[in-house]
Amino acid sequence: MRLNSEGRAPSGRSGVPVGSWAGRAAVAAVTVVALLAAVAAPSGAVRRATVGRAGPLPEYVALGDSYASGPVIAPQLADPAGCLRSGRDYPHLVAQAIGLQLTDATCGGATTTDMTGPQTIADGLVGPQIDAVQPHTALVTLTVGGDDLGFSDSRAGTTTTPTERTS
Repeated sequence: MRLNSEGRAPSGRSGVPVGSWAGRAAVAAVTVVALLAAVAAPSGAVRRATVGRAGPLPEYVALGDSYASGPVIAPQLADPAGCLRSGRDYPHLVAQAIGLQLTDATCGGATTTDMTGPQTIADGLVGPQIDAVQPHTALVTLTVGGDDLGFSDSRAGTTTTPTERTS
């Protein structure tokens, strides 16, 4: 982290040091609140659309990084294993709760760039997450940004800025 002339971390409007764990946690909290609002808002309309419906369930596509993929939540899925995707991540729980067919494109380590471009994982490459969205998709959630800020690096005891990343 870069320090200002007084030897302190630069602060944002809230007084929380920019780039600090607390600052990143605040960004994550705002993201979660926005996501929950987005999921809660259409659920009534989607639920009404599924009641008494014949045929396949409406499709829900989840896009995102490790906040959405659930890398430490059992059971881990192997589709692909390098994405560290859980069968009990929040997209699976949402789909089950509101009766939708899930396409889970989330992948641990994803950045905003990986939404529209390929992502390198331990098993090779996965395609752009946005490709999972189809004309018949009824609901899309997007949970991304923590890895753009280097949040996963800071949990491991290091911090980087996006310009310092080499991947």
